[in-house]
Amino acid sequence: MDPDGYILTNRHVVEGATTVHVTLQNRKTYNATNVWIDDLADLAVVKIAGSQPFAAAQFVEEDDPAKVGDWAVAVGHPLGLSPDEGGATVTAGIISNLDRSFTIDTTTYYDVIQTDAAINPGNSGGPLLNLEGKVIGINSAVSTEAQGVGYAINVSTAKPVYEGLASSTHTVVRPFIGVGLRDVEPLDVTNLGLTIWGGALITQVQEGFPAEQAGLQANDVITSINGAPIVSYASLIRELWPYDAGDTITIGFFRDDDPNRTAEVTLVARPSN
Repeated sequence: MDPDGYILTNRHVVEGATTVHVTLQNRKTYNATNVWIDDLADLAVVKIAGSQPFAAAQFVEEDDPAKVGDWAVAVGHPLGLSPDEGGATVTAGIISNLDRSFTIDTTTYYDVIQTDAAINPGNSGGPLLNLEGKVIGINSAVSTEAQGVGYAINVSTAKPVYEGLASSTHTVVRPFIGVGLRDVEPLDVTNLGLTIWGGALITQVQEGFPAEQAGLQANDVITSINGAPIVSYASLIRELWPYDAGDTITIGFFRDDDPNRTAEVTLVARPSN
């Protein structure tokens, strides 16, 4: 992602490795000089060094996000086929869905793009591109129970992580409000007397953190951040993470049959694990 040799990949590709080697499309191999791993998202940055600037990909512009129905191109090395064995594999499909979130083992995937472009073991860490060749996601997972269901971490979530890991501090500082969250489910509408069907349901409020200080409570449903609609847990993460610790945001929420409540929340840095 940078001519100086910063590479964005999945955490599970490099985590636990004692050495990391990077083979480029020209079949030249480099030893990684550094590897930085995010402690929350399945993302990592690898650094290589060379005498010449490296050809670098570009992130899609923020004002041109991926949309359902757009064409998507996945690039990677499925089944362990390396550049030494003929170069990258390219597959194409469409964006089938957005705003997915799920957990595999102990890793939660936030703000995930679903695509029917073929993604297989070995594609992990490769780019999902639009037809202009710009990165819209990081290929990360595939459903083993279906055909044509692959997942890529949306660039809206991946880019801030990359920028943090590639910075001089090599850390990702995420804003934090101190709540547990999940999607609103059909039974919630009945059990909690909701008159809305979307949003992010607060399951718990942590003592001493901004949400409690702003008066938010368990069973409140967050419906907007600074006017941007929140329709799911994934959309809340996408809207929240670009802010910095210290920023004050307006959270719109539903409580007691009132869909127009608001709270001013000053963000803090997410505590390290």
